[in-house]
Amino acid sequence: MARPRLGSRAIAALEFSLIAPVLLLMSGGVVDYSLLFWRQGVLASSVAQGAQYAMLTGPTVQAANVKTVVQKTLSLPVSAVTVAGPGCYCLTGVPATASLTTCGQPCSDASLPGTYLRVSASYSHVPMLPLMSNLGTTVLTESAWVRLK
Repeated sequence: MARPRLGSRAIAALEFSLIAPVLLLMSGGVVDYSLLFWRQGVLASSVAQGAQYAMLTGPTVQAANVKTVVQKTLSLPVSAVTVAGPGCYCLTGVPATASLTTCGQPCSDASLPGTYLRVSASYSHVPMLPLMSNLGTTVLTESAWVRLK
């Protein structure tokens, strides 16, 4: 009776050794993509915080202050934050495109330009599993335009 039990244990160990790498790769992939989506949300939230700060401050906002707000709310280690503006922009077309113009001069559609600020941030995600970087982009970017009144 002892012999069949040893055989079944050996088969179970062999089956486990065959399936374990597949399970580890699958769970590693799930963790990688979960971290990717979480970091995208953190990036979007930080850019939104900077845009909200700029909107509440108004046209006198300093780009350096907005950048500081984004960097303080951003909990990701290495990221690039850029702030363009404030400046006068004309919005035209669908989807809207912004073009820098001189304040006070009318836009091409005879409307007056608005004062806008653009906040953008990017983060380079380093996957845990090296093969995951081949499946898609690992540079996350978020940007937001805010009209200052």
